[in-house]
Amino acid sequence: MDKSWKHFSTGAVSGGLSAIAFQPLDVIRTHQQGKFGSEVHNVRQSVQFLLAESGVPGLWRGTTPTLLRVCGGAGLYFGMLEQLQVQNRDAVSAFLGGALARSFAGLVMSPLTIVKARMEWDASNRSIVAQFRSLVATYGWQGLYRGVWPTLLRDVPFSGLYVTLYTRLKNTVGGDNCVHHPVAVNFSCGVVAGVSATVLVHPFDVVKTRMQLEMNGMTVRATMAKMFADEGVRGFLRGVLPRVFKRTLGTAITWTMYDGSYTFLDLQLNHFWNAMVEFLPLWMAPNLVTLTGTIIVILTTVLLLAISPNMEGGAPGWAYVLSGVGLFVYQTLDAIDGKQARRTGSSSPLGQLFDHGCDALSALLNCLTACVAFSAGNSTYTFAGLSSVSVNFFAAQWDEYHTGTMSCGNGYYGVTEGQLTLIVCLLLTAAVGTVKNVFTAAPLAQDQVGHKDLVPVAAVIAGGYLSMIVGPARAVYLSHPLVLVGPFGLNFVLMSSRMIVCHMSKVPFSMQSRILVPLAAYLVVVYVPSAAGISIASPMVASVVYAGVATAVYIHYILSAVFEICAHLKIHLLTLPAKKSE
Repeated sequence: MDKSWKHFSTGAVSGGLSAIAFQPLDVIRTHQQGKFGSEVHNVRQSVQFLLAESGVPGLWRGTTPTLLRVCGGAGLYFGMLEQLQVQNRDAVSAFLGGALARSFAGLVMSPLTIVKARMEWDASNRSIVAQFRSLVATYGWQGLYRGVWPTLLRDVPFSGLYVTLYTRLKNTVGGDNCVHHPVAVNFSCGVVAGVSATVLVHPFDVVKTRMQLEMNGMTVRATMAKMFADEGVRGFLRGVLPRVFKRTLGTAITWTMYDGSYTFLDLQLNHFWNAMVEFLPLWMAPNLVTLTGTIIVILTTVLLLAISPNMEGGAPGWAYVLSGVGLFVYQTLDAIDGKQARRTGSSSPLGQLFDHGCDALSALLNCLTACVAFSAGNSTYTFAGLSSVSVNFFAAQWDEYHTGTMSCGNGYYGVTEGQLTLIVCLLLTAAVGTVKNVFTAAPLAQDQVGHKDLVPVAAVIAGGYLSMIVGPARAVYLSHPLVLVGPFGLNFVLMSSRMIVCHMSKVPFSMQSRILVPLAAYLVVVYVPSAAGISIASPMVASVVYAGVATAVYIHYILSAVFEICAHLKIHLLTLPAKKSE
């Protein structure tokens, strides 16, 4: 995935979440600024008025255009910032880059800005479409850009000042603080920069609101003159308090997510992991550390599936506790294998393949464990959960393959939090019995650079859903779900492992015929004879054979890749060479 598109999506998501959380502050601010001659209210009075007028939902009126504007605007803004590469430039470049990015986003989103203001002010609850039609019918197409100049006079200096202050503050308090407390540093710098920039440009926000609500044809200069004559300097500060809170906190959250990498738990557990690695002997190879953790997860998962082969729950509490403890041990060993590699000076491409390959297998096993805990059984939730986790893991490798950067979190929630969440679910299941949950399948990324790499992923997902939902293979899935879930899960693990190898060796990611050919053969054997009224092999026999083939293909590829890398680099997999005496 191209980095600009990644920053577009990150900016859109973080901006959208902030917009929903702080929309009431925006409605209060619009109500306080109001029209010429409107009554001046403080924050408490504004809240009381809005609640009396339209109840609690009234505090979120105008949310839809706000989301469209903020998600699109923030996406465009951060996407352009990435194109301009302002993060590490001097103050002037940062200011100009932030201003240019905001100008572009502001012009594109201006029609939504005026619709948003009018819906926040008006309690009639007219839809976005009705607002657009009313504006165009009354004022023409130019009415959609009413107040665009004060909007730019507000947003462009704000963004320039914000980016400048934010980047300068981060550089000032950088170093170890940014390494050990990135979320706190990003958020604190965002708050300080947000308060300063918001207060300085707030008068133009009041002018913008007046022009968009009045629609009287007055120019920016005439509007400012009338405001000063009627209300004095205080008129330019109406609504400043809710806007400072909304703009400061919202922008700080957005930028914290935009700059996010390690999460809070990653940083706190890192102290524990640093202590744990000291207990490992220096002769212990990092790959042996990884393999030990993976074997523990394999054993706990096999035990749980042996007790509940149909993944319908009902396992004794100690089995869930054992799985939770095993996952925690795996998480710890997975976190310290890289530290052990640096500690022993034995880092190698084989270590990356082995580590990420074991992670891919562990993701499959963790998903199966969760299915048992949630009593997913042979429902569609099982394959939906499996494909969701597997596609996300593959997407991380795919992203690194194209961009060279591995993203495992957004600064708030990442792999560590996901694993700990599963551990908590397992312990709760052990304590109170089986619970049910719904997995949400993650959508595939949009058609972007490298989209052809997703063809085998899409094929496996389509084949999996076909086998488990309709036709002869569904009976196999209903009676023995692991017979189908297992090979399809291994297909995802194999694709992720192959993507890791392609990234390390800088070779193209092929169409994965070793996965697609057996899958196509299986679907043909099961579905074509059934449609033609003939029989080649029973669905159960075909499914078992396919499971065996998929397992053999996975084992063959992993062993071949590992042995070839060992031979090429002249290293051993699970042992370290004896150090020569000085």
